[in-house]
Amino acid sequence: MQSDADEMGLRIAAWRDPDVSDSQVMGFHEARNDELVDSVEGIVLAVSPAQRDRLDGMTIDHCEFEAGDFRFIFVYPNDTADAAAALKGRGTDGCSAI
Repeated sequence: MQSDADEMGLRIAAWRDPDVSDSQVMGFHEARNDELVDSVEGIVLAVSPAQRDRLDGMTIDHCEFEAGDFRFIFVYPNDTADAAAALKGRGTDGCSAI
């Protein structure tokens, strides 16, 4: 069975909340005419031009935090070594970068 998502790109958006934490969303959508579209590791990504600076250099990892608890994490190029160490301490040593 083939899904309609096979023809769509993965749209990613990110923003900084008032409490200075980062939030991200992603979902499958057809790319809009004004979006930047690129293929990374065989995945078509669509990003709004307004999001480009925020997402430039970001890495998305898929990690198993605990047995059966899989999550996506977003690592920004300006994240500190402390942030990376905190992720490792949460059992994310088996992450695979996208």
